Amino acid sequence: EDAAAASSADEDREAPPLTRVDFKAGRLGLRHNDPRGIFIVEAHDIESPDIMDDEAPPDIALWAPRSRLERFAEQALEVCAAGRPLCPLCGAPMDSAERGGHRCPRVNGSRAVRAPGAG
Repeated sequence: EDAAAASSADEDREAPPLTRVDFKAGRLGLRHNDPRGIFIVEAHDIESPDIMDDEAPPDIALWAPRSRLERFAEQALEVCAAGRPLCPLCGAPMDSAERGGHRCPRVNGSRAVRAPGAG
């Protein structure tokens, strides 16, 4: 089923150099193009005035064959499972010391709380 997508000339197209892809997605869509055997992920910028308009084009559309999306999903699950340690006092994710540490609201932010086993 991925053969049609793998031979597709536009599968490896890149966005123009000035394309803005740094935005917060407010709406995501997933479509499947059965004749070509590809999946299309569409993202709409949360700040877009027409975010709720179903006819508005997405701010970015990514397409890939099923095998590539399966690899992406496996990697995403690994990254999410690794996560950041949780604060033992408030339960919020803790940043590393290099990123400023965690100023826990349970101690009024007066001192950094270290992750368990962080020395």
